[in-house]
Amino acid sequence: MKKQLLLSMIVLLVCSSFTIYAQELTADELVARVEEKLLSIEDFSTMITTSQVQDKRIETAKILFKASQTQGLARAEVLEHWVFRGTILTVDQESMLVRNFTPILQQIIVSSLSDVGAEFGGVDITDVFASFDFRGLDVEILEVQQLDEGVEYIVELSGYLDHVQRIKINHQFIPYYVELFEDQMYIGSLLLEDIVLNPGFSKEVLTQLPEVGEIRF
Repeated sequence: MKKQLLLSMIVLLVCSSFTIYAQELTADELVARVEEKLLSIEDFSTMITTSQVQDKRIETAKILFKASQTQGLARAEVLEHWVFRGTILTVDQESMLVRNFTPILQQIIVSSLSDVGAEFGGVDITDVFASFDFRGLDVEILEVQQLDEGVEYIVELSGYLDHVQRIKINHQFIPYYVELFEDQMYIGSLLLEDIVLNPGFSKEVLTQLPEVGEIRF
């Protein structure tokens, strides 16, 4: 009996220590750590999976994304989508140009970034982390999880005009999953996987496109 009681107390103490450690950051402290982390990233790559509710069906896309915040360059290649598979977008913020390779036409359409923007599947290609911007919003920590890798947070962002976001933040303080709700109904999500930080991309890697003709608008 004493051994069982001692074992129970040990388990309780261990669980309590995890709880205290997991909840040590307030919402403001968490936001500050996330912003600090994102500002430290010079370039990165990630696999993006987007889901959007369209006319009562869910439309999904998978995008291989690479970007350099220091060079102002980004490249998005659509790997899975029922219409846009094979499409490649490159963005140069210095020249303010977007190049869009469409495999069906086998052409590159060159447009001004200020005219057409650079968005696909609800993702701003010029700044993929814009989907996780906490500025001016109310942040509430809904759940704190102690995983093998470390602490993971689930937060809710409110203050938008028409929706609410729930975001998962990993142990490195990188937001990697967001769900969008409108009137408490799911309307879409964005998942970042296989995140590689600061690989040192060259300009050629981020701007490379198939050698086909260009059309300028």
